[in-house]
Amino acid sequence: MITKKKQQSFLNKEGESLLKHIELYLRKRSMSDLHRFRVSCKHINMLVWLNRKITGDTSIQTTFLPVKNIFRISGQIREVQMHLHLLSPYRTKIQTLIPDLSKEEKKLENNLLNQGLKGLKEIRSSLAALPDLTSTISGKDVKKLIEKEIRKIHSELDPAMSAEDLHKVRKRIKTLVYLTDLGKTSDVDRTYLHRCEELIGEWHDINLLNAYLNSKKDIPKSLLKEFDRKEQKLLNKIATEFHRFKRKVMR
Repeated sequence: MITKKKQQSFLNKEGESLLKHIELYLRKRSMSDLHRFRVSCKHINMLVWLNRKITGDTSIQTTFLPVKNIFRISGQIREVQMHLHLLSPYRTKIQTLIPDLSKEEKKLENNLLNQGLKGLKEIRSSLAALPDLTSTISGKDVKKLIEKEIRKIHSELDPAMSAEDLHKVRKRIKTLVYLTDLGKTSDVDRTYLHRCEELIGEWHDINLLNAYLNSKKDIPKSLLKEFDRKEQKLLNKIATEFHRFKRKVMR
């Protein structure tokens, strides 16, 4: 059973972490603080999702929207940072792209700074209201929900699925990973789930970078081919997991 008290304690802990790290980021622009802010957002979003799924009450999801708006901008920053990270070994081949990406990163950071400073009061109010919107949830209901989600994910896995759909699957798997952090509620193999979502996440970073590179002119064909190969290699690994997902995830 996931009691209301346990959920409130979880929300208070993650809410404090979320506020601490977004405030630190707004002052210092530390990437580690931005990462911790995003992790806390995902943990809280998992609990919001759980309550909405079990109770059918959407008010808790609506209450969380001010936080998700800041989370969306932080995701854009993270995407640019990942482009810079993946391209760093190839600086001599794409000298003009690095400054462009750095400028975009700065622009997004300023946007987050403006939105964050304006929205901190609203975010605090949102986080303070969430605990009262939770409900005690039985372990049986959580187990049923997890098993239903796993069956749904497994039924949708297809090597030919779109990049957007594959990314959505990854987010749902990650939600299940975070759900297991609340306590043992099923026989799901958390380690395997985590490995799957990390593999899809690694592919997603390359996929986004490929889309970016292909939108630019004068990118060396050798570089485009190299990242295409990397993406295909990861897709092959993901396809292998498609065939054993349901068997491996339930112990």
